[in-house]
Amino acid sequence: MEKSKNREEMAALLRTLSSADRAWLRQRLLQDTGRISPRELLAVESWLWERASAARGPREKRPRLRMWLIFMLLRYAALRLVEIFVLKPTHLDMREGVIHVPGVNGTPGREVPLPLTVSRRLRRVLEDPAMFPESHEILRCDASYVRRCLQQCGAACGLSKGLLSARALRHTRALELGRQGLPLPVVDIFLGRRATVSYTHLRAHCKGSDP
Repeated sequence: MEKSKNREEMAALLRTLSSADRAWLRQRLLQDTGRISPRELLAVESWLWERASAARGPREKRPRLRMWLIFMLLRYAALRLVEIFVLKPTHLDMREGVIHVPGVNGTPGREVPLPLTVSRRLRRVLEDPAMFPESHEILRCDASYVRRCLQQCGAACGLSKGLLSARALRHTRALELGRQGLPLPVVDIFLGRRATVSYTHLRAHCKGSDP
């Protein structure tokens, strides 16, 4: 009840603001707090890929590639870890650049588009049957393992301690989309915070927003 009252009061306040004031507030909401820079993101992506490439055999390479895939889905699709862990090959349509995210813990399922350059890279990895058998939940692992890997990677890339996390990657992607002009309600759709009402707009924008 209290939350609903606060939201109503905030909505009433927002209606009193001029368009210039709303633009200023939007900019403040999209500030860099907790954001990982593009240079840092590229360093992390490269480190994870090079580490997988340096593996001595499939047994060592598979978990490293899995971690790279998890990072890419955090980085570009802003999925929650719990959503990533339940994905199966049938959920990943990399030809179309779309992830069909199943509902998890009572949340509705949704479709998340990816930039085409990213979906092509993921497709090349996922289509290797020796690495990722089609019948398995290819990305399932322990959340604590992902946290440790991200911490290790962040330290290796010179990031501030604790900066690289699943939450920070999700937040950073939301900021990117907002700065690229995607309306905040549609960013919420992308993140799975509200039901899809404008998927066509979302898909068209994200497919054209190559990193």
